[in-house]
Amino acid sequence: MKLFRLIGGLFFVLITLILAKTSLVLLISVKSSWNGWLPLHAISFSTGFLVWLLAFVLLPRPATAYILGHELTHAFWGFLFGKSIRKISVSDHEGSVSLSGVNFLIVLSPYFFPFYSVLVILIYFIVWLFVNPVPVVWLWMGLLGVSWGFHVTFTFKALGERQPDFEVYGRFFSYTFILLINLFIVCVTLFIVTDVSLEMFVSSLKTDTLRVIDGIRFVFLKASEAIKHVQVNLQ
Repeated sequence: MKLFRLIGGLFFVLITLILAKTSLVLLISVKSSWNGWLPLHAISFSTGFLVWLLAFVLLPRPATAYILGHELTHAFWGFLFGKSIRKISVSDHEGSVSLSGVNFLIVLSPYFFPFYSVLVILIYFIVWLFVNPVPVVWLWMGLLGVSWGFHVTFTFKALGERQPDFEVYGRFFSYTFILLINLFIVCVTLFIVTDVSLEMFVSSLKTDTLRVIDGIRFVFLKASEAIKHVQVNLQ
């Protein structure tokens, strides 16, 4: 099982490198296509994100809201996998949820599933069913930025703590998987807040995949040459 988690973690690192490169390329292309300016949706989202960062640093942190979202996320993903929800407990300092069974997606879900961002999107679509077009879309994008900032800051805070969730499947496997899924969500967010097309994303992903693979191959070749050089010198 440990070997499987190690291999899985290394695979996640590879995919994470590819997605990180793709995200950076797409961000640069979006800025270039708007003559150095971002579209209004992206500005609203970014502003909301920055507002939350300031609030997280300067104001008391809403730990209870995070704990509530954390435990509800465990429960939601448990429900998705057909597990029975036996008990949910939330207080100002800790929380817990009792399920009939777990898997790694259920255990790690609060760290890659932005509960409050999904809630904002859900409310937006409910409003859209009755009011189309939805007014002040920029405000919704700002709220989405705030909620995404909430998810990112509390997730990073949790990664620096001794969370029992990370011990179940090992820290390396857990961290790499969490980073991978969050980067994937960043790519999805680019679709929402900018004019990035699916064609542009697929093309960039293909190019970056080949570049990362070539880079890894180059590193392995250099490492192999270095090992052979050391062996020759030792003879």
